[in-house]
Amino acid sequence: ATQWLYAMVDPARGDAPNLGANDGASLLALTDCAYRDYRPAVQLAAALFCAARAYPSGAWDAALGWLDVAIPEAGLPPPASATFDEGGYAVLRTGPAMALLRYPRFRFRPSQADVLHCDLWCGGRNLLRDGGSYSYNVAPEWLDYFGGAAAHNTIAFDGQPQMPRLSRFLLGDWLRCDERGWHEGAFRAAYRHRAGWRHQREVRLGDHLRVEDRVEGFAHEARLRWRLAPGDWRIEGNRVTNGAEALRITADVPLVSIALIMGWESRHYLEKTQLPVVEVVIAQPGQIISEYHWTL
Repeated sequence: ATQWLYAMVDPARGDAPNLGANDGASLLALTDCAYRDYRPAVQLAAALFCAARAYPSGAWDAALGWLDVAIPEAGLPPPASATFDEGGYAVLRTGPAMALLRYPRFRFRPSQADVLHCDLWCGGRNLLRDGGSYSYNVAPEWLDYFGGAAAHNTIAFDGQPQMPRLSRFLLGDWLRCDERGWHEGAFRAAYRHRAGWRHQREVRLGDHLRVEDRVEGFAHEARLRWRLAPGDWRIEGNRVTNGAEALRITADVPLVSIALIMGWESRHYLEKTQLPVVEVVIAQPGQIISEYHWTL
């Protein structure tokens, strides 16, 4: 668990992908670090279970002092690309950039339909984002939104959910991978839904992010969403840009539409704010290529 969290946390700011359930708990609030700064937890866990420091000395060391835990002299190696297959996570790292791919390896009560969601970070900035969970005790439309494909960077088919909601905390018809693994420096995963949909996603990270989506088996549409960081974004042909960064989308079949809409995210429990979302629709089987170029 220590290595899992260490692989995903941004060492400069301490934040991490806003994945899955978030109930607002901070069980060991023994530092002055911000709520979304995971470095206190990682530093303490690394000292206890790895006999090493995760980070140089800083405010995140306060918890070790309160608990009388010595700060080890040895340090963990820098976070690197890794696979955590039992949970269904692939982490890609190069320089200051990190991409995360979530693929289905469910063993116990998945709380969100986030299959093949991709998160992108660079220099401590969350460029492509997960929506979070907002709250467990809200109207059904908000449960469905934050727990469904609309709040994730993935593809939805024919306007249907990836997995149906059976109750507030239980999804049904769990998806399973029929393909997963590394291919020449990229990570690829795929699933086939019992309705016939198939989605294969390959993520490659270099001086930019390249995501290849191959989709088939749907009746009407495949809708790709990319949830951007808040900013002044505009559409220019088949690219979306804020002037400094750009997301370019191409396909080997016609694009029915490419639109920029407003969506929602929850970075803290019971808090929701708006953010721009790119929606791309195709109406026949094919491949969609998304390329995100950032600035440092």
